[in-house]
Amino acid sequence: MRLAAAWVRPYTLRLAQPLETARGRFTTRAGALLELRDTTGHCGFGESAPWPGFGTETVAESVAALERAASLLPEIDLEPGQWPGPLADCLRAAPAARAALDGALWDLAARRAGSPLAAMLAARYGAGTALADAPVMTAGSTAAYPENAAAVVIDNTITISDVDDTQISAATVTISAGLTAGDVLGFVNTGTISGSYNAGTGVLTLTGTD
Repeated sequence: MRLAAAWVRPYTLRLAQPLETARGRFTTRAGALLELRDTTGHCGFGESAPWPGFGTETVAESVAALERAASLLPEIDLEPGQWPGPLADCLRAAPAARAALDGALWDLAARRAGSPLAAMLAARYGAGTALADAPVMTAGSTAAYPENAAAVVIDNTITISDVDDTQISAATVTISAGLTAGDVLGFVNTGTISGSYNAGTGVLTLTGTD
């Protein structure tokens, strides 16, 4: 694609509500839009919006890198994924700016081809479907319980693991058969995990992480 022009448009938007993070309180979001135009009049757009303290570049550094890159783009032929030496050099320390240019090039290519961007990316990289693996629970024992007896520990050796999530935040324990009025599943709350039992459904819900 032969590029005719490139524009960098910085912006600052006020958040509808302040965002509290471990790195401070944010009331605005700043970034930059990159617009590319080819010699046939098609346009493609990309965005750079690094969060302060969460990336390897500031918003100002990202904008400066995009402006340097924009000065190199007119009258050159460039396809998505191509990074000529001078262009790669000015974006090497600015990954958010590089992502903005890559996104704008892909957007431009899709508009030129009259194709949805998602379809073009799928054709290039393949379309895959990520499947979540179910958590795995290993029970260590069983318990017999005679009617009206004192409470017993069902199993204190249960382990749960999930390859997709190292911080399981909720689980349920259910009396799946034989639920009778007066049956209770109890749980002693810890500092980070609490339990709530619904006598009508026989479900004990645990929430929290440990």
